[in-house]
Amino acid sequence: MKLNFGCGSKPLEGWVNFDLHPTAGDIPVYYLDLNEHLQGQLSDAFVPADEVLLSHVLEHIVAHRSVKVLRNIRNILVPGGILTVEVPNMAEVFEAWPTASYEERWEAIEQGGNRYPALRHYIWGQGQVPEGQLHFTGFDEEHLRHCLEEAKFTSIMKCEPRLGYSIRLKAQA
Repeated sequence: MKLNFGCGSKPLEGWVNFDLHPTAGDIPVYYLDLNEHLQGQLSDAFVPADEVLLSHVLEHIVAHRSVKVLRNIRNILVPGGILTVEVPNMAEVFEAWPTASYEERWEAIEQGGNRYPALRHYIWGQGQVPEGQLHFTGFDEEHLRHCLEEAKFTSIMKCEPRLGYSIRLKAQA
């Protein structure tokens, strides 16, 4: 089983997709309050998982609970199962901030015909509406690796992030 926690409006084919705000579409998305479920014991319904994806989710969890959430995810993975985590890379965001234009900081970024969130979104999230969009913590590669190691993940590898100003790591349970 492949679990995508916090899929937002981008559920993945072949995965069981969950979000605080499920969207209607061709691929089902199930309701899951990440703060409630990922910090406590995860249901047996999630066991065993071969792979878990947390794409831009962990930053929505209060900082001192990050390792607990990662441990809970490790506990539902089969031995050797894979966790992929992508979060905003605060090192890149803070490096870009001083030379970024007003639009890049506060509105949006246009690159190669694509529209990317403003730098402020990587720091604070998308705002208070809808609920669950605030960022409560930040990561750089070193801190994310540390949290994964504390949660007893192994074989941690850096991967190409899906979004700019992000860090993506894969780890084994």
